[in-house]
Amino acid sequence: MISLFRKVRKKNLQEYRFARYVLYAIGEIVLVVIGILIAIQINTANQNRQNRALERQLLRSFQTDIAASIRELDRVIEKSKITALAADSILSIHRDQSESIEPSDMGELMMTLTGYTSFASQDGTVSDILGSGNLDIIQNDSIRLALASWTSNLKLLRGWEELDKTSSIQVHNLLEQNLDIYKADPSEFLTEETLEALFSSRVFLNMTSGRYHLTSVLNEIYRDKRKDYKKLSEMIQDEI
Repeated sequence: MISLFRKVRKKNLQEYRFARYVLYAIGEIVLVVIGILIAIQINTANQNRQNRALERQLLRSFQTDIAASIRELDRVIEKSKITALAADSILSIHRDQSESIEPSDMGELMMTLTGYTSFASQDGTVSDILGSGNLDIIQNDSIRLALASWTSNLKLLRGWEELDKTSSIQVHNLLEQNLDIYKADPSEFLTEETLEALFSSRVFLNMTSGRYHLTSVLNEIYRDKRKDYKKLSEMIQDEI
């Protein structure tokens, strides 16, 4: 009987120890899991802080590029406006044959007519962001979209600039064929005869009209682009 009691007592003791071991093991597992979750949370928080710091750095750089692009747009806006005014002035002189103009002034109008514009946008930060794969850290959807579509948004402008350049070259070639520009002094190559020949040329007048319309449209595109960049710059300022 005593032996039986001893066996029961030993069995209960072993079962108790095993239960304690199981609880201890479960407790350790729970602590390890909690530790891993805390570590992941800390790592995620650190990564988020690093991403936000990098985001602000990239946005500041992007804003600097936009400011430079706006200054460049101011330049091409003014130049395209001057070219359009020159073309309009030449057409006005043709319409009013009684209006007299000094050869030097007419020469300046002719040379201005051959000018074209090319917007040199500042794309350094955009290229860095897209090339490094850091686009996803930009949280603002509108800014991220502007970065992703930066090049494609310039396609319309580039197309009109190419037309403007081609048109200016055509006018330049026409003037070279009809004027002795090598004489340098407008009073020598812009005589009454040469001006009459130009104003009687349908090709010259059509080209001049084309220069006016091309540069006017391009000027409007530049102005719209400036508004977009100004709005984008203000949006970035709110983020940083």
